[in-house]
Amino acid sequence: MATASIGIGAAPTPADSLSPAVRAPAAIRGGDLLLPLAIPERPIAWPATIPVRVGTREVVADIVWLNDRPLEARSWTSPDTVLEVTQRSVGPMEARPGVPVLLVPMPTDADGEIAIGDIVWTPTWFDPPPAWAEDRDVVRSRGIDADPVLEDPLEWFRWCLLADLQKGRPPVAEFQNELARRVAVSIANEWRVGLRRVASSSRGTVSQLRERLTAVVIDRADPDGRAVAAWPTDQRALAGLRSLLLDPGRTPSEAVGAGLAWLDARPAFLVMEIASDGDRVEVDLFNPTRGELVVTATWESDPTGVPLLAAPSTITRHQIDRPDLGGGPLPSGEVLSLAHAGRVTRVPFGPRAIPVRPPGASFGTFILPRTLADVDGDVVQAVNGVESTQAVLRRREGRWEIFIEARFLPNADADDRIFLQVGDRRRPAGVVEIRPDGSWERLRGRADESLQVESRRFTDRWRTSVLLPESWLVEAISDAGGGSILLGIRRDGPRGFVQYAGISSPAWRRDIIPLAFGINDWNDAAGMTTLPRP
Repeated sequence: MATASIGIGAAPTPADSLSPAVRAPAAIRGGDLLLPLAIPERPIAWPATIPVRVGTREVVADIVWLNDRPLEARSWTSPDTVLEVTQRSVGPMEARPGVPVLLVPMPTDADGEIAIGDIVWTPTWFDPPPAWAEDRDVVRSRGIDADPVLEDPLEWFRWCLLADLQKGRPPVAEFQNELARRVAVSIANEWRVGLRRVASSSRGTVSQLRERLTAVVIDRADPDGRAVAAWPTDQRALAGLRSLLLDPGRTPSEAVGAGLAWLDARPAFLVMEIASDGDRVEVDLFNPTRGELVVTATWESDPTGVPLLAAPSTITRHQIDRPDLGGGPLPSGEVLSLAHAGRVTRVPFGPRAIPVRPPGASFGTFILPRTLADVDGDVVQAVNGVESTQAVLRRREGRWEIFIEARFLPNADADDRIFLQVGDRRRPAGVVEIRPDGSWERLRGRADESLQVESRRFTDRWRTSVLLPESWLVEAISDAGGGSILLGIRRDGPRGFVQYAGISSPAWRRDIIPLAFGINDWNDAAGMTTLPRP
């Protein structure tokens, strides 16, 4: 790809200085063609628009800048970031404000070559997908945790696929600006045209792809049977599939094979860690397919496999015993392998119990509620440092104390609460709600005068100390051995940010998942009496 050289002190000519990073092999009439722009070796002045020749006519193409914008609020279906689309001229000495992309409007009767400066090529032209009829019903909402977000241009295509499935029309979008709308429609049109092309060879494959890209499952653990999204979220992988379906170098039947291969290359299920304390772990299996799946669970330290049945279009919960240690030392962590149809998903689990030794044991990094993108991408999202939370379990004056420090922005609202859970989440020995102003309330558990809560608020953080009743600790002993107890913390912080210690719940749940702490490690070191079992 050639770019014209720029003389020192000479103002570059945009058409000569800019060129597409790729030559799109396919173009759709009546919409916008998205073309990533190559970055010239020398600094240039970036204009807001440049001329592009389409066939025999000249059109004005917009240079837009793409950025990932952090989300203010997280939901189950929200991506990690929202695509931000802006436009402005940029001087040669200015920092580029994002990734440059050319947005080229295509005439409804476009044909022939596309020319950008000296770069000329002839794409394969496709007619646009049909417009949405205004008399059609708007796509039915499947619930807040099953609907795609409305503000992200990269997620808009799912609403369009749902409209095609339901023979309706998409709802009103909430894009940042008109440029973002054009980007969203361009991507959605590529999906619709690619799937239409595949449908000419296999309607069954198209239905399978549409359903997988908009898949939901039912959470049977929810009293109302909540519908929850379970579609693939990796934007690079999705862009690859879109290119395969639209590739003019493949026949429609070859595109069918490519689409099926793309589906087969991905695990047919998603897995989410639910509990890891003690000698047993819990996982939720998401099966977005129409058939029952048999998933084999195997610990890497134990070759014995356990079959897990995942019901179709459902979330199923499974308890899996950890390997028998035979009296050996507790491992620092263990890895569970989940296999189906030749593909394996590895799930690392932490220690059965966190050893508590002087000066104290940390609850670890507090993390945000899990989203579909987190689960699909096998990542956890830590809290911003200025709003982070830390907690330590330690001995104080012969009693067990949990010390918590919660940071906040100086101008944050006062709605900030910490929920401390002692014991199992199903039958906790006690739950305490604590607020920055020093007030607190016992929500669960027997009244005990030895429960003490002290809090202090500062300009950028607040701290609280909780002395735990021994009667609660006895009820909170886990099966992890070593006199371990179960403790969990959730913070409902300012601006709606929820944080969890250790393992976070998905965005649609508020369960506090406890961690096991081996307090006898401290007791043995100090020569103290261990806690009796109830």
